[in-house]
Amino acid sequence: MCKKRKYVFGIDECMKDQIQFMNDIGIQTLACCCGHGKYPKTIVIKTEHEEIIEFYSGTKLGERKRNRYYKKDKQGYYYIPEVTNELLARDGKPYDVPNTDLIATDDELEIIQYLRPTGTRRRVLAKVGKNYVKKANNLIISTEVLIDGQIAIWVRHKNEPEEKERVEFAENCFDEKSEKNPNAVLKRMIDKYATRKGK
Repeated sequence: MCKKRKYVFGIDECMKDQIQFMNDIGIQTLACCCGHGKYPKTIVIKTEHEEIIEFYSGTKLGERKRNRYYKKDKQGYYYIPEVTNELLARDGKPYDVPNTDLIATDDELEIIQYLRPTGTRRRVLAKVGKNYVKKANNLIISTEVLIDGQIAIWVRHKNEPEEKERVEFAENCFDEKSEKNPNAVLKRMIDKYATRKGK
């Protein structure tokens, strides 16, 4: 990652070696941006089948006039809308596994799941109902399956740092009658923390 440049032409300094390597081994690169700490790093390439995709996410982009795949935000940072919308979680950080085919309905809540052992982040959906989706609007919720099989669920407000997260544990089961199934614990946590103001 490098600092945002005042000009838009050329390759970000921190990506020059990578782009050169990709070109040297026959990958046709069309555009790129390191994201400058605000957006995911992206590289637009043309495949051997003449498809235009973003290299990291695999998002298909199609032909654009003058290779204009990026848009500029109010602070002057460039991003690819199709990729950013797919990769950013509720906490504003990018997913490592975008699960772009996973589309939430109005009664499903998007949650960040941490995958062991690397901590890779991906999207999962919890069917909690419209009321709970609405209640959880200002919450960031993440989960992880622990070594002992329990599911840890963390909750915090969007304006709170990660160290303010509250955690509760659920059983890794699908028994809807159990008060310890993940959905039941999640709903109780939303009820408990959604009405409290973050600090």
